[in-house]
Order: sequence, then structure tokens, then C-alpha cells
Amino acid sequence: IAKVGGMLHAMLPDSSIHNKKEELNPYKFVNTGLPLLFKTAYKLGADKKRLKVKLAGCSQLMDDTGFFNIGKRNYAATRKLLWKNKVMIEAEHCDQSDSVTLMLDINTGETIMRIQNQNYPL
Repeated sequence: IAKVGGMLHAMLPDSSIHNKKEELNPYKFVNTGLPLLFKTAYKLGADKKRLKVKLAGCSQLMDDTGFFNIGKRNYAATRKLLWKNKVMIEAEHCDQSDSVTLMLDINTGETIMRIQNQNYPL
């Protein structure tokens, strides 16, 4: 309805590990990037009641042993933040082994995932 949308490619769950706050890129982190994304969307006319939130990715591509569990930690931090703010997830594809490319059509609201050269609706 409002034709407002956005994406966040969070790399880490929590910005507290960053010791130089003046150099902090808030969009790298779930705990700072996600609230900024929502605040910006609301300023542009998004309505919390009409949000269609979709999650994808959460992979562990550079952590074959699972030592850091970044994908799982990002996923948990995202779900916790959304739950705390009473924002429901409409769809998700959070496979620990897939590299995912997302495309969002603002005019239709359609979200497409590209996995291994195949497109899938999300």
C-alpha cells in the first residue's frame, strides 16, 4: 500500500564488540541496523500493522566448523528483536548452507530468493 521496503544485510548480531563507536557502521549489526531500517521505513509511510517481514540467509559460509555460529546468532538476535517489538515474520528461509541473493520489487511487494542460479518466491 505504502510502497515502502528495505533490506538489511547484517553481518554480526551485536555492535557491542565494536570498540571504536565513532567508526561504527550500524547497518552491519542486527541490534543497530534492524531498528534503523524500521525507523526509516516508518518515516517513509510504512505501518507496523501492514509490515511483511521476511528473513533469508543466516548462512555460515566462512565458518565450516560452526565455531562462531554467526548465522545462528544473527538469526536468534533478529527473531528476539522482532518478537520483543511484536513484529511477526511472514516467511523465512534460513538454511545454514545456502548463499542467498534477495530481490525486492517495491511496486508489488514480491520478494525473490536466488539460490544456486534458481529463483524462488519468499
